Parts: sequence; C-alpha cells; structure tokens
Amino acid sequence: MKTYEELTQDILEKTKVEKTRRRRLATRITAGAAAFVLFASAVAVPTILRQRGASPVVAPYVNTPVTAQNDYSEVYKKLQEISSKTDLSYAGYAKGGLTADGAMPETAVQENTEDAYDLYKADDAVDGEPYSDTNVQVAGVMEADVFKTDGQYLYAVSHRNIYIYKANAGQFTLLSTIPYRTEDNDLISNSDGAERMLSIWETPEMYVTDNRLILIAQANEKSKAGSGSYNDDYYYDGLMWNTRAYTAVMIFDITDRTAPVLLHTAAISGSRISSRMIDDVLYVAACDSYYVNEDVRQDDPEAYIPKLFCDGEVSVVAPDTIYCGEEAESSVFLNVCKIDTATGDVSSSLSLLGYNGDMLYQSENNLYVAAYADISDHQTDTSPNAAGVSIVTETYFGSYRTAIAKIALTGELRLVGSVTLAGRLNNSFSMDEYNGYLRVVLSTDTWHSVSRYAERSSWNITENEWDYEVDDLDYDADDLESDWQEDRANALYILGDTLDLVGSLSGIAPDERVYSARFEGDHAYFVTYRETDPLFHVDLSDPTNPVIVSELKIPGFSTYLHRYGEWLFGFGETDDGGLKLSMFAENDAGEMSEIATLPIDGAYYSEALYNHHAILIDPEKNLIGFSAYSYSNGEYTMTYYIVSFDQATGFTVKATIPIGEADTVRALYIGNVLYLYQNSYAESGLTSFFLDTFQSGASVTMDVTEIPEPEDIDYEDYEPIVYLN
Repeated sequence: MKTYEELTQDILEKTKVEKTRRRRLATRITAGAAAFVLFASAVAVPTILRQRGASPVVAPYVNTPVTAQNDYSEVYKKLQEISSKTDLSYAGYAKGGLTADGAMPETAVQENTEDAYDLYKADDAVDGEPYSDTNVQVAGVMEADVFKTDGQYLYAVSHRNIYIYKANAGQFTLLSTIPYRTEDNDLISNSDGAERMLSIWETPEMYVTDNRLILIAQANEKSKAGSGSYNDDYYYDGLMWNTRAYTAVMIFDITDRTAPVLLHTAAISGSRISSRMIDDVLYVAACDSYYVNEDVRQDDPEAYIPKLFCDGEVSVVAPDTIYCGEEAESSVFLNVCKIDTATGDVSSSLSLLGYNGDMLYQSENNLYVAAYADISDHQTDTSPNAAGVSIVTETYFGSYRTAIAKIALTGELRLVGSVTLAGRLNNSFSMDEYNGYLRVVLSTDTWHSVSRYAERSSWNITENEWDYEVDDLDYDADDLESDWQEDRANALYILGDTLDLVGSLSGIAPDERVYSARFEGDHAYFVTYRETDPLFHVDLSDPTNPVIVSELKIPGFSTYLHRYGEWLFGFGETDDGGLKLSMFAENDAGEMSEIATLPIDGAYYSEALYNHHAILIDPEKNLIGFSAYSYSNGEYTMTYYIVSFDQATGFTVKATIPIGEADTVRALYIGNVLYLYQNSYAESGLTSFFLDTFQSGASVTMDVTEIPEPEDIDYEDYEPIVYLN
C-alpha cells in the first residue's frame, strides 16, 4: 500500500503527465494535489504573532470591521502605502476581516432541504423528455460549463465557436455556429472603436436560459504598441500585450437557434475566479491588481480603480462600493458584479481592496468568496561549536489561513462581512449555508523545519574546494542536520449570519487532510486521508454543538461525495492510485458503512477527481457516468464508463465507450439518449449512445482549424471587442 506522500506525488505526476501529453493550454491542478503546490494566490489574514522558536500563530477566528469609502482619496492613499512596501506580485494579501458600516442587512433565510442527488437534475422539458444539466452544488444556482442542453438543443463551446445542434433521438442537426473570437484570438463584439481590444486564449464556459446564451471568458487587454516588434511574447501584429486582465461576458439572443444575435458584451476588471447564475441574473467574481507610483495621479482614478465595461462604455466602480481594511497589505481588488442578462446591464458591483479569491460558493441569498495563504516566518542564528566552527541554524515556520467574504445578493450587492479562519479549504464543497449559518470544514496545518550547517567562511576554503574538502575537515557531524515537523489536523466551524463564531470542532483526524465534503441539511459528511479513508458523519442540528456521529475507516479515499437515493456515493482513488467507486450506507444511529466498491481496472486518472462537472449522476435513472484514462502496453486510452448500482449486487459497469484523445469530456442525457461531448486541441465532436440498449447512435465532428462562416450569421457585422478610454 502506498503512503500518503507517495499518493500525493502520484497525483502530481499524473496531472503533469496528462497535461503535457494532451497539450493542455490552461494549467489545472487536481483537488487532491492542489493543497501541496505553492500557493501563488495569497489571502486576507489577521495579524500574525511571531515568537522566537515557535510557529507564527493566529486565532482560529478573526472578524474585523471596516467601512466603505466616500471617495477615491482613501483608496489612493492605501494603494500608495501598499505600493511603497510591495511590488506588483500577488504576495501578502490583506489582513483583517471586512464588514459593512452600520446596520447589518436583513438577509432572507431559506432552508435548503433538497437531497444532493436533485441538485442538478433539470425539470422535465416542456412537451419533451426529462433531461440532465450541469452537475451543480446548490439547487437553483446554475454553474457554467462547456456543454449544455435545454432538453431539445445541445450547446457546445469548442475553440473559437459555439455550436448549436438540434437533438433528435440520437441524431444531430447543426443549426448554427457562433464565432466568439477571431482568427487572431480577439474577442468579438458589436461595439465600435479601436483604442482597446480584448484577446482570449482559453475555452470559455456558458449558461443557457430559455432565450439567452451567456458566455464567460477570461480575456486580456491589448493596446497599441507602435511599429516594430520586441519578441513574440510581447508583440503580436503590431499590438503589445498588456498585463491587464478582464472577465468578459457575451450575451446572445438565441430565440431563433438558427440565427443567434450578439446583444451585449460586458466585462469586469480582473482574472476570473468563478461565476454563478440564478434565473436571469449572473454573478461574476474576479481579482484585479493595481500599483500606484509617482506616475499615477490621484485625480486619474482609471489608473488605479477597477473598471466595468458595457457595450464599449467604460466606467470606474463607485467609491461607496469599495471596501478597504485598515490593515490591507495588498494592491489586489476582489471585484464582484451583478448582470441582468435580459437587458445586459451591470446592475451592481462591489470591490474589496486587499482581498484575493481562490474559490466561490453561492447560496440563493449570499455569495461567498474564499482565498487562502501560506503564512511563513524565518529566523537565523549563528553560533560556534566546540571546534570553533560557526554553525548556522535556520528555522522556518508556516501555517495556512483562509479568509471568506460574504456578500448579500438581494437588491444592490452588499458586503456583510469577512472572517479569517485557521486552515485551508479543499474546494467549494467545503462551504455550505443552511438556516442562516455558514458551515466550513478546513484542514489546519502548521509546520516548521530546522537546518543546521557549517558556515562556509569559517572553513577558510574557496567555494570550489568545498565539495571536495568538506569531508576531510574536522567537524562534528551532529552539527550538520535537517529536520521537518508538521502538525496536521482538521476543523469544522459554524458561523452565524454576520459571520460570528457559533460552534466548532477541532483536532479532527490528526495527520490527515480533507479530500472531499458534502453538507446536507443538519448533517455533514467529509473524507480525510493519510493511510486510510475516514468518512466522518457530523450532526449539525445544534449549531452551537456539532457532534461527530460516525467515523468509518476504509482503504483509499474519495475526492467527491454525492447523495445517491438513500446512500452516499464516493468517487476517488485506491491506496495504489487507481480509480475507485464507493457506496456508503447509514443506519438509524447515523453510523456509516461501505456497502459496495468498484475499482476501475487499469484506470488511473479522471477529471471527475477534481471537477464535479465531469461526472454525471442520476439515481432515478440509476446512472453514473465519467471518463477515465488508462495506460497499457505503452499506450494511453480514454474511456467513458456507464455504471449502475444495486444494493444486492453492488456496482455494475453497463457500458464502456472508447473516446480517444480529449482534454475535456462531458455527458448529458435527453430521455434515453446519452450525448457525449469531447473537446481536444486537435479535434472536437459529439456522439450519442442509447441508454436502454447500450448501442451507439450518431456522431459529428467539429472543425477546429478555422472559423466557419455559415450563411445565417453575417460575420462582417461583428468587430473585435474594443473599449474606449
């Protein structure tokens, strides 16, 4: 059986190999490995107490108030202060919690009683068959993805286009192809001007409503650079890449699926964190960074204040929507905006200076953005040993902290508050709102390392001589050593409406970390792992006194949990790094047991390990679908698995569908037909598969080498997206 560290390394290596082999354009890291990479995005943290010989510590819970701004002067002053101490890097994000000034907003509380397996299953199509939609975390809160259906049509984002197909009993009819970027990767818009334009390189995601298709794209600003070129990294056809990033939103009218119309293009400053959508209202979160020096004037807010764009019109966010903590130490803004997709209006926005974002969770009433940091300290001591040789002792301390901002969605976006907690979140499923309480499960790690070595200058030899002569020198071997110690555990916090601490559990599963979590009403389930897979069941019915009901230890671990009728489904890995399906049962006393397992022979990697959009689960259809990579005889193969479950017989693999090369695989069903979408660097396509007979249907390939110009779209009507100063 592999150790915890070996499995962690396996996950890192698998991810690296897959992304290199499949020529991924965007870097992603599995949830299982993400906790072990360097944390490039740091976060709001409270004041750290530094002690000689001890790790930097912080209270498990910190909440510090601050007010919104009346004008831009305080924002400018704060940015000047931050810029004088730091550079433009994403290091060292703000200290202290944030809360709005004055009375707290009256936040509506709605009890979420849906079972987890109903969280993404769509209602029956009008005059049609039941269909599935993107797997989401919260019922009624839509999430963007690259493949959608409304029960009659299929929508797929592939390279430079959006494809709309009529789905008819497993057959495909292409109705329209919508270009969203040019051959030069400029984002298409219906606005005029030539001062600025946005370019896009990643594959965007989308939402689909009754008559709207909304595209979410990460874009970069391009500005005129004059003639000549420096190198290909900075110049492209006379245009220079600017470091400024934007999150762009394109809204299409798809009332006529054969002739979609681009209605509006909006954008918010910053790199995209995530988005959510409720009915026709879209919520987008992004992070932006500004640097104030002697060339940036206070009377030019466009140089240091986040911006909103709508159909070519640009405006800086209003000062009373900016929140700035007194202890902010970063020039990063967390920007959140609210867009009415029916009109294209950016109806509200909110910006938090000194706060970054790594993940987003949204309930029906509130939005939470979380960011985490690796907080470290270092001390060095030098003293002679018995032989008179100077011995250097270097000690490094570290820990993790997570800050969570709460934003009320009713009416204008309003900052409710922010809290900093000891530990780090696994993903958005580690957060949940219920009956007005936010429940959070974190891994709480602290560590320190000690290195002792002889100071080279004390040996009176050159650096070139060091490697050859150090063994012949008279020193005590005990003077040269290195030691690493880590204190790892997990905690659960319950926070009130204003993010006040209501209840908690700490010291859970020492030497392990959280790999998956699922909250359901008064219950929480989460998996930790090091050498076994403890599945914890916690009773949250008394928010002030959470109680661990059951702790089940089994081999392997689950990275995703999902309610499957009366059971709890787990998707994860075996001790040896292979893929594994588990089904858990719960008795009347709340004790958990594993009643079925299914190792997938030869499969070692699946996007579903870290992305819940990549798994299709429907207990009513008794359907579990996911893609997986296998390696055998020097060849990689990719397969889509369709699995069912029976309490008496366990899991059964109903079908395996070879799908070849693919960076992204998604599956949806309409009635008894499964529609499989695969997108790769070289080729994309759709195939159909009949769930009642397990026979293949039709297939279609999308041309990704050039932009089609169908007759039903006048391509000349569109220009590269541009924004005027």
